[in-house]
Amino acid sequence: MSRTERATQRIEPDERVVIDRRQEADKWRYVCPNGHTSWDRTNSHLWCPACASAADHDDDIDPEHYEVLDKSAEKLIPWDSVEVVS
Repeated sequence: MSRTERATQRIEPDERVVIDRRQEADKWRYVCPNGHTSWDRTNSHLWCPACASAADHDDDIDPEHYEVLDKSAEKLIPWDSVEVVS
């Protein structure tokens, strides 16, 4: 079972989540839906280079994500509810 399948809960749309990528704990806590820590923010979503690399070998993997996974709470967070500090 993938992390995304286990994380069936989502935060409420009006909740804001601040992720400080300078903090090691936040870097490991908030991951792409496939569990990678190496994601980067874009204008409207996050892009994961590890997923992009995996997509070269598997058509079912998309490196663009519109949610980030909070591993600690096992919840998916919509990208428009995220504020990233770096």
